[in-house]
Amino acid sequence: MNIQKIVCVHLLNNYTGSPLVLKDAIGALKQAGMPVDLYTSKGPGFLDDAPARKYPHWYRWSPNKYRRLLHFMFSQLWLFVRLLRYWKQPVLIYVNTILPFGAALTGWLMGKPVLYHIHETAFEPPAFTRFLLNIISLTASRLLFVSRYLQAYHHFAHIPSCVVYNALPEAFTARALQTSSKRDSQQAFHVLMVCSLKKAKGIFEFIEIGRQLPQMVFSLVISQSEQHIARFLGSTSVPANVHIYPMQQDLHAFYAEADLLLSLSHPVEWPETFGMTILEGMYYGLPCIVPPVGAPLEIVREGVEGFHLDMREPVAIAEKIRWLAGQPEVMAGLSARARKRAQDFSMAAFRRQLQAAVLQGLCIPTPGASPTKA
Repeated sequence: MNIQKIVCVHLLNNYTGSPLVLKDAIGALKQAGMPVDLYTSKGPGFLDDAPARKYPHWYRWSPNKYRRLLHFMFSQLWLFVRLLRYWKQPVLIYVNTILPFGAALTGWLMGKPVLYHIHETAFEPPAFTRFLLNIISLTASRLLFVSRYLQAYHHFAHIPSCVVYNALPEAFTARALQTSSKRDSQQAFHVLMVCSLKKAKGIFEFIEIGRQLPQMVFSLVISQSEQHIARFLGSTSVPANVHIYPMQQDLHAFYAEADLLLSLSHPVEWPETFGMTILEGMYYGLPCIVPPVGAPLEIVREGVEGFHLDMREPVAIAEKIRWLAGQPEVMAGLSARARKRAQDFSMAAFRRQLQAAVLQGLCIPTPGASPTKA
């Protein structure tokens, strides 16, 4: 089939990693001269200004799991029906994340190529994840994975697949590289974490580490509203040196003021499949403490740009942070190498790889990516 249009589908348009990557992917496809239609929720989010013809579908996130499931299933039924309009058109259905299964089923029913861009696969309950993976096995013509770890973990032997590493917008990287990575020794050591509102992301462990290091400043940015964060934390006591912020459209000030970045995802319950915030921090010259399994090992090398530590050992993490705070020369070396390493994952490489994978079915490897382990 001679593809003349890409139909991109994404569930929730917000300010998290997967819609940001899709926005960059759409930009790469438009740069190659390919028209793009985009189906996603109304936002606000990164896809608001994506260079595509937009068709908003009805989906709203809810903290209530039953209401959230109802919203989700209704949105998939809507997508299934709405995409039937492409029956006679030579299109490729581009499903961003494994969630919009309604679009994949419609594409499969119409005999269109269905490409999945897979960012993560840990959803609750496990039966729900198995259902979505079975839909992929049935409908997908091609798979894009954001890391070698994820590609190896979900091995669909009968479906061609490529790894296309995420990259950051050039406006972000240019601004980051203009910021000095030299820390002010007169200021308190500043530790940053940016994550979604999930227990397995290490939110309570971050608070506990901050409690053990009261002389330092800990900033936690969570991609949810203040109301949802307050409900999640409940009666948890937050020490005075730990500052918690709701979703931010602009994280530059947080990265510029920090000395160290933490990623505390649970290595079993929520293994990281890439780590956009890790890459963002490294562009600012932030050494990183990341989980000892998963895709972060493909970005951060032990003792080179940071360290691999388990969030289930908060005392050990606190001791490592205390040691780093007293080693300015070590921190300076880690910082310089982190900033250099981040530039291996460039937007130019992302565009080249994505265009080849989507439009030509070719896999172009990324040089310099480290091996990983499951």
